[in-house]
Amino acid sequence: MSKSFRVLVIVLIAAVVVCGAVLAFHSSASSSPESDVPVKEMQTAVQNLSASLSEYTRALSGDIVSAARNLSGISADDPASIRVLTELYVENPGVSFVFRTDADGSVVCSLPVTGSAGYEIPSSVLDLDNASAGMYMRTFTGPSGVEATCLLSPIVSAGGRHEGAVGAVGDARRFFAVPIDRFRNATGYGVWVVNDQGYVLYSPVPMNGGTNILTVAEAAGNTELANVLRRIMTEAEGTAEYSSYDYGRLQVVDRISVWSTLDTKIDSTFRVIITDDMSSRKLVPLPTASSDMTLKEFVRAAYSYVLENGRDAALAEFSNPEGQFTTQEYYVSALDRNGTLLAHPYRPGMTGLDRSVYEDVNGVRTVSMVASRASHGGGYVLMLYPNYLKDMENEVRLSYVQPIDENWCIVCGMFVSEMPKRLDPAKKDAMIRDLRSIVQYAHEYGKEAALAALSDPSGLYYNEGCKIVALDYDGTVLSWPYDPTRTGVNLLGATDVYGGSFVRDLVRTAKGGGGFEYMYLPIQTESRSKLQLQYTLPVDDAWFVSAGVPLY
Repeated sequence: MSKSFRVLVIVLIAAVVVCGAVLAFHSSASSSPESDVPVKEMQTAVQNLSASLSEYTRALSGDIVSAARNLSGISADDPASIRVLTELYVENPGVSFVFRTDADGSVVCSLPVTGSAGYEIPSSVLDLDNASAGMYMRTFTGPSGVEATCLLSPIVSAGGRHEGAVGAVGDARRFFAVPIDRFRNATGYGVWVVNDQGYVLYSPVPMNGGTNILTVAEAAGNTELANVLRRIMTEAEGTAEYSSYDYGRLQVVDRISVWSTLDTKIDSTFRVIITDDMSSRKLVPLPTASSDMTLKEFVRAAYSYVLENGRDAALAEFSNPEGQFTTQEYYVSALDRNGTLLAHPYRPGMTGLDRSVYEDVNGVRTVSMVASRASHGGGYVLMLYPNYLKDMENEVRLSYVQPIDENWCIVCGMFVSEMPKRLDPAKKDAMIRDLRSIVQYAHEYGKEAALAALSDPSGLYYNEGCKIVALDYDGTVLSWPYDPTRTGVNLLGATDVYGGSFVRDLVRTAKGGGGFEYMYLPIQTESRSKLQLQYTLPVDDAWFVSAGVPLY
């Protein structure tokens, strides 16, 4: 049985909103004999996942409640207040930032300092005037259109007076990512999480903020689909078998969906759903044309086609799955500089959609990387991407970006199956903790003390498995403890084995507030190159730190 990494909610919305296809569902209280075994296995798996998510949520909730208790009677400008928030922020890599409010619900301090401003938390989320519980979980749509999750615990004085709250906020998709990533790597099941109103909280692919799958189905007039979703919203657990068009895999699939309820012990109810495919029927044939061009040559040919035939004709040709720029080896897509999809032979329904917040399974904003590379004249980028020739299995994809003008670009890629593609979630968490820790160390003790701590071979931040370096925004190395001769050297023009300006990428990421990207760099001690996931955080407006862990 082929286990899909696809997520049911993506399929539903793509088919109903984008494709306009009719989804034929049939729910069942009991499975057919041939599906008894997988259903029982999935029922056990979803219970195990729910238990893991509950444990994870309660652990984070406990940290927030403890922080609220420790801040009771302490003013926001007291150094002890920052120390409490620092510990909460550093030790919980699943959240984007932490903050404290006053009794009026206004944010008075946060870590990182600019974090809350980027989310613009609605006042309704922060309003705890009538707080009677120790913990609240609320969701809201951030300004970038990403659904965010906020955990809040009231700060109460010894006399029972409401003094404010402690909160932790994260992209709702990342909020549950740590335990779900481990589950998906172990089982291969599709996973999604929604609240009892139908709003999507987790999916491996970012969705428009505020997406409600039940409202979408009802608006499309799909009664059968809406009935199945109502079951999921109202029943604490259950099973449904159905057929639907999988937009990502271009085929009709017969699926089993099993769900349960996440016990958070707080004021919210969530459904955890896992899916598996029983069979599929291909609707769109794979390309038969072939090309002996190199990747760069193929992109150059597409670029020449644009110059000779104009934008409209070129976009139509790039959107044609049987066109000259769709072969077994390559296909060309087009994006504007803001990340809006202009053409794609296998994603026609997504044309016109803003894809700038799209992230791969490791949290790398690949579309944003493409747009950035185009703004610097084009070149290669690395990403993880579903391979349409291998049942949408995520593989490393080497893409070449060619800017057309200041408004749009084309991109084409090839899958590099032999490259490593997996990542140990524990190592990713450790990398985030280490970088957050050194940033807070620099804020507390100053730049020179932080650089000295980074450069100390016997110090806390010296780790051969996760090498931390520091640079300024001009690309000059401030600390490279694993090769001290690089300190003071400007690396802004340095490139990886594919000619990618990786230091410029680090600078761009740091200026944007930090994040993940891939790098394929030579390892001198091993006489080979290695693909790694890089994480970067700004310290202030003068310098930043970055670290990477190898994929396997």
